[in-house]
Amino acid sequence: MSRDKAAAAGTYAFTFNGRTLDGVLLPAGKYTSHVTATDGVFTVSQGVGFEMNAFALTSSTSTPKRGRSITITAKPAESLGGPVTMSIFQPGKSAWTVKMTKLSSGSYRATVTLKTGGSAGTLKVSVQAKDAKGNLNKTYLKLPLS
Repeated sequence: MSRDKAAAAGTYAFTFNGRTLDGVLLPAGKYTSHVTATDGVFTVSQGVGFEMNAFALTSSTSTPKRGRSITITAKPAESLGGPVTMSIFQPGKSAWTVKMTKLSSGSYRATVTLKTGGSAGTLKVSVQAKDAKGNLNKTYLKLPLS
């Protein structure tokens, strides 16, 4: 369905493909889809937020601490053609990379213990893998490190 067009009564489905109406790929980020339905008397509207990214990342904590473990779960947006790895960038320390484990749900998970010491700042986690066509997919998660 096109945006802002009236449609006959019935059930409709719309799949967002990550592109504008002109076919241009949108940048990664947070978006909101709005739908309004009316029968001429009553009008109902609903908005649903979603994130467009290569992976949906969740962390076991929003406040990671040096010397403590953190678990990252990554849900890919499309089929993958290779291993999924996670790189950890901790201020004042050398970056390191680990292979993530595939879960029965199709998501991936890795638990690491953050290094002690280092400077204050932001912990950056990068999850990356090649898709079925061989293109690199990557998503970052940034968390304040204490």
